[in-house]
Amino acid sequence: MHHCPLQQYQPLEPPCQAPPLSLLRSVAEQRSKEAFNPSQLLSPLEAQHMGTQELNRRLAWSYDKFSAESFQPRMVLLGMLRASCSSGSLQLRDKSDSIPCVITRRDGSPFAHTALIGSLLQVETYQLVVERFLQSDFPSWEQLWTLEHVRGTETRLYVQFCFEDVQILHTPEVQDQEGPTSNNSPSLGKKDVCSPKVELGSPEAKLPKLEGTSPGAGSAEGCDRGQSSARGSSMSRLFLVTQKEGLMSRNYLPAAEGDGEGQELQLSFQATILWMDKPQLWGHPREIRNLPELEETNRQREDSEAQQRVLLLFMGRSRRWFPFLHPDGLYRLIVPQCLDFGVFERPFLSPLQGRILNQSDCPSCLLVSDTWHLQHETWISCLAQPQVILGSEWAGMRQTVFSIPELLSNSFTGSLVSFSGEIVERTLCASPGNEKLSAPCSTRRLKGILLPWDHSVKLSVSAAPGSSVVLDVYIAVAYLQHLWGLLPGAKILFQNLQRKISRFHNVYCTYIASSCISILALPPSCLLLSSNPAGIASKSPAAMSSSLVFVSNLLLQPHSLSQGQILCHLSCVLALSLQWICSVCSSIFREGRCSRHSPPCPSHTGVSQASAKILVEDGTGEALVLCKNQQVAAVLGLSPVEWKAVQSNVQSRGSIFIQHGGANARPGCVEEPDDLVTCYLRSLCRSRAICRPILLAFSLDRKSSKIPEPDSLQLRRFLCGEMEFVSRVGARLSLTCLNIQEADPKVLCGLSSKRIKTSISHSA
Repeated sequence: MHHCPLQQYQPLEPPCQAPPLSLLRSVAEQRSKEAFNPSQLLSPLEAQHMGTQELNRRLAWSYDKFSAESFQPRMVLLGMLRASCSSGSLQLRDKSDSIPCVITRRDGSPFAHTALIGSLLQVETYQLVVERFLQSDFPSWEQLWTLEHVRGTETRLYVQFCFEDVQILHTPEVQDQEGPTSNNSPSLGKKDVCSPKVELGSPEAKLPKLEGTSPGAGSAEGCDRGQSSARGSSMSRLFLVTQKEGLMSRNYLPAAEGDGEGQELQLSFQATILWMDKPQLWGHPREIRNLPELEETNRQREDSEAQQRVLLLFMGRSRRWFPFLHPDGLYRLIVPQCLDFGVFERPFLSPLQGRILNQSDCPSCLLVSDTWHLQHETWISCLAQPQVILGSEWAGMRQTVFSIPELLSNSFTGSLVSFSGEIVERTLCASPGNEKLSAPCSTRRLKGILLPWDHSVKLSVSAAPGSSVVLDVYIAVAYLQHLWGLLPGAKILFQNLQRKISRFHNVYCTYIASSCISILALPPSCLLLSSNPAGIASKSPAAMSSSLVFVSNLLLQPHSLSQGQILCHLSCVLALSLQWICSVCSSIFREGRCSRHSPPCPSHTGVSQASAKILVEDGTGEALVLCKNQQVAAVLGLSPVEWKAVQSNVQSRGSIFIQHGGANARPGCVEEPDDLVTCYLRSLCRSRAICRPILLAFSLDRKSSKIPEPDSLQLRRFLCGEMEFVSRVGARLSLTCLNIQEADPKVLCGLSSKRIKTSISHSA
């Protein structure tokens, strides 16, 4: 029971409904359950070639997305905005339930409006996400249409919306004085993010909401309830966030809890800040309408105390400030009912303090109390002269946001990096040790984590929408519990990730303890879960002409052109392999049973796999291309019926291997003896019918060998009739096929002429 702050109301335009959040949750979860169909989560062309481990791993994490129009009548969200200290997330809450929420801004700046805590929000445009965590043991893709292999299902629900789409119906202690906001009044989302002034229409809007002392106020989920105004004298201090680390379990303990030995890990986060002024008495916010502390700091730039670097630790109920705290933001730390000017100088005493300070490179650290409060003032980029105000120390502390092409460059030498990009694909990956297990998927789980503990998530992040420049980001499952909004199509700001280079010279990044992410933009509402790993859709040759590249460009710019398309000629098929393998142990599957004898494999399910290595050229260079499964059928020009017949004949003998040009094509492999199917495939591979122009979508393969140097030349022999020539030619690149399209020779000749003319004009 409560006293409703709204004394006036205006009915929403019908037809619509504003149900309790508990009903919204149950309806969304029921809709997701009814729509669940494992066979629709994967492309049949891919699933039919997957083994048991890969198949169940690809099904382990999926999601459904709903909008207001997904329900009849459409559902409008209505709830109070709260900050949960147990999950470290924002929440919409009513008396029936609470739902985590992700809030973004259209200008790409992070959401940091601490003044909105406790406000009543109405949201009509949103994305309701139901994430599904599946435990299954499907033997093969043929059983995906039945649910008897599903061992367990858990869900996680949250809502995403844009700040500008929010209508604020009530703000605590402000609307009581000024009256309720009508539906025609401008919402808070219309205001300028750079304005350091009050954004709720009156100076009281930035009044800190203090914790009450009533019983139950200290509970985990109710840590921001019972707030009241700071009417007495308080201490405040302005600070700038220079670095923020993610929310995770750490062994940082307050001094009163002992020496830290044998204690459980506590959920916490930390931030490196720069004090912008000295402690000040803080009265009512109406008394201060600007930031005089910055002017004072500018006059006293030589004062090291005013701009001291400090590490803030957030544990317990202070975790609720995690979604509001962002680098480059100016905040005010308020200690209510306090007259002690030294309150911000009390060190955090712990046996771990020395190690903490050494890792953070800060002279001191401060534990933020549960009763202290934060107030967002403005962004450092919105100040008139931030470089003058901050002094020279800020230049060495500010984080640089790099571009993805910069990170992929060979000349880049940084270790901890920050960058932004759009998620193209999200894939659950197993650790190398887990790949060798015979079990379909490791079922061991950590507390609060709904995925196998020894797995990680790979995010393929592109530099811009539709860009072929992609960087892989790996996040261990242990970190995913407090990460929201990692969906294909979302634009993410990654901070303090570790840049690594694999032994195959691939550049990738990993999420570590000091990393953090921010959701900059939500995925488009029309975006569906794509099974295309490259994120390259099939388009007509005319539409793709602007993204076509030459093979020679790949040698000159191997890292900035890791994916793309080439208009080329298929010269020949160098090697062809067709086989049936056991879906469990990957041994050869022959005549309906696994061929493994020591120890025997009880599996009776096999999957077909095919691969081919082809040679292509576009007039500027040659490339070896690895094709798999359905791509092999496209290379050979076989129809679906013909391809199915070939696979059926291969199943009786287990495998067929054909190579062109002798053993040099694939050392260590012996070509299969002649039979009807082998003779047919060999003649097809050597037929001139497959030598044709194609449009090839590819990714650069760095696993087979190092990328050749642009000036590396090799001696090659050419035979033209009875004449033999020897010439130096460039090294062949190794590419992985993503898609093959048949090309109309007339259209492609026109595109080639246009590209040649463009290249000549640029060189001139």
